[in-house]
Amino acid sequence: MLLATTAGAGTALGRLDRRFNTLGVGAVLFLLSDMVLGIEIFRGQFPQDTLAVWIPYGCGQMLIVFSASRYAASKIEDG
Repeated sequence: MLLATTAGAGTALGRLDRRFNTLGVGAVLFLLSDMVLGIEIFRGQFPQDTLAVWIPYGCGQMLIVFSASRYAASKIEDG
């Protein structure tokens, strides 16, 4: 529930402010990787399960960090 709320909040923020589009996409990818983990835990392993977890996880984290660093850089430029 917490992860879904976080992804929803990130997506909503991305929809409200264009500067946070990458945050919303990153949050959804992070949620997707956790959903794949849940499927693997409750239903068993499937082919390419490692890639199905790590690719969205890595890309999601990268986009979240990119969004935060871009926001911080814009605040530094504003003074």
